[in-house]
Amino acid sequence: MSYLQKIRSLFQKPLSAAEFRRCVFSALKKRIVEEAPVQEELREMQSIGESEAFDGEQEGKFAGLYLRIEDYLAKEQVGNRVSKEELRGSIAKDCGVERAAGDFALLFLSEQSRRVKLFERFAGEVLQRSKDSLGQERFNKILDVFEGEVYLEGTVKDAAVDWGVFDKKMHEAFPGSNERVNATERFLKTVLGAVFSGLKESLESLRAELVFRDAYQQFRDRLKFLDDTSQVLLIVPKDILKEERVEIMSKSTLIDELRRRNQELEYALAQLSEEKRKLSEEKQKLDEALRDLQVVDRAKSDFITVVSHQFRTPLSAIRWNNELLSEEVAKLEPKQAEALSAYTKIANEKIVFLVNVLEDIYDVLAIEGKTAKVEKQPAQLWEIVNDVLDKFKDFAAGKKVALKFDRSTASLKEIKIDKQKIKRVCEILIRNAIQYTPENGSVTATTQEVDYQGKSALSCSIQDTGIGIDPADGDKLFDKFFRGKNAVKMVPDGAGLGLYLVRYFVEAHGGTVKVESELDKGSTFTFILPLF
Repeated sequence: MSYLQKIRSLFQKPLSAAEFRRCVFSALKKRIVEEAPVQEELREMQSIGESEAFDGEQEGKFAGLYLRIEDYLAKEQVGNRVSKEELRGSIAKDCGVERAAGDFALLFLSEQSRRVKLFERFAGEVLQRSKDSLGQERFNKILDVFEGEVYLEGTVKDAAVDWGVFDKKMHEAFPGSNERVNATERFLKTVLGAVFSGLKESLESLRAELVFRDAYQQFRDRLKFLDDTSQVLLIVPKDILKEERVEIMSKSTLIDELRRRNQELEYALAQLSEEKRKLSEEKQKLDEALRDLQVVDRAKSDFITVVSHQFRTPLSAIRWNNELLSEEVAKLEPKQAEALSAYTKIANEKIVFLVNVLEDIYDVLAIEGKTAKVEKQPAQLWEIVNDVLDKFKDFAAGKKVALKFDRSTASLKEIKIDKQKIKRVCEILIRNAIQYTPENGSVTATTQEVDYQGKSALSCSIQDTGIGIDPADGDKLFDKFFRGKNAVKMVPDGAGLGLYLVRYFVEAHGGTVKVESELDKGSTFTFILPLF
């Protein structure tokens, strides 16, 4: 009995991902002549398919090999050509794709069935990621939505959604393919809307959206062999992931969205001009400075670029114009200058905050996308620390915090490190220390040679007299998106990414980070880097 016949004989039984892969391999092998130039791909597929350590990366590689062979069969092989649709249909029928587990099987489903599966898997991934942030009580309320629908009773088991049962219940309630797709889309959109609302209550709006963005990016990376994963954006709340949503918009919808955004921008600019005009109609120089700000209007034509995350250039322009505006304000009469400088100071603080958050986000995306590389070269650690302290000198003075560098233990030994990444580590730790230290407090940096795991290393400590860290927060301190309650109370703005990046960059150098803290008395963050 052939392998395909054995598979057919088990028609009523679930099919594991491994069994399905072997069936696909068998189907391909039967169609390819011996002299075909895809024998290497076949051998690699067989090797990957039989591997016990099969993971998501290997599944993506297996799918890529299949697509190359599929393309060959559709375009190259003479006398035994088969269209991609015909090949997939044949494999789906012979291998029982509807019963198969694993992501690879999605490639062979009909468009409607695949969309339903994508909806289910993405919703499951968002629920899993959001569980800790939502808290058990809020999470249970969201699960109650499933049980609240009569046709979905029994879908929730052991405080989790059984997506196999969910799929079966939806098939029973909506036997028509299009009807089932639409019903699944409507229901899961409601569920994810409730998830986002819950996240916003627990986190900041930006951080809540980042949970969805992070889930979507990793979901797409995992299923990059499919070309329709963006369809899951249909079940995401419409107010988030707007940039990513462009790829599923029709041309007319995109034009309407651009027009709406342009109108919003024009209205905002008109309001700004009117408010500034009322502040001082008599000051020609201030009016000219305000007119210079109208260059922001050019951002209307850059909407698609903004959608593609090109924020750095616009933010730099705003920051530059704000600095020019500050200079012009300083030339006004003392009373007017004092009133207006408060606005420019607030604007500058928010701009700097956005720049820092964007830098953190880009670094996190590089880490998650596995493009963050450590390029080591000889450097002096104390010089990097000294440069960063100089950079934050004015910031500390504005906060009335004394900034010190104790050079008494500094080592002059060279260390092999990625200077830019270790500079980021120092910037994050020193900025945090200043931000969370009350007026008249101090922040002190020290460097020294230490022993680490039996080898020579250099350490850098940043000690502050700030608010300290709640012992209950110690285990979560370096988690992505986490911020302690006392930290949020003192500094409301923040994405909770800085310490996550610190740990990643230091550990990428083979080092470690540790913290000592006492609530309301201060903290000391120390990172250690091997010399070589």
